[in-house]
Amino acid sequence: MNSFIDKLQTDRVQLHEEMSGFMSQCRDLILGFHILTPNAGEITQGFAIALKFDAKKADFDRLIGIHPTVAEEERSVIPLPGIEPGPCG
Repeated sequence: MNSFIDKLQTDRVQLHEEMSGFMSQCRDLILGFHILTPNAGEITQGFAIALKFDAKKADFDRLIGIHPTVAEEERSVIPLPGIEPGPCG
């Protein structure tokens, strides 16, 4: 594992062992969304609607991801090994 990530004190989670995809979790609130991938606008539009209507992380957890798509990865996050989630301020 990257030594920078090992020392990083954060509340971020890692997407399926990809170091370039992080999602920040904070008390079930979703504060924003960024993704760099081909056709990102198609994914972003759905999340923009969800954010507009104050969707929570639990709302995304109840969705069934369309497979195979990049967007399905946004609902399945796993904690970074050795890093405990901290409070968000």
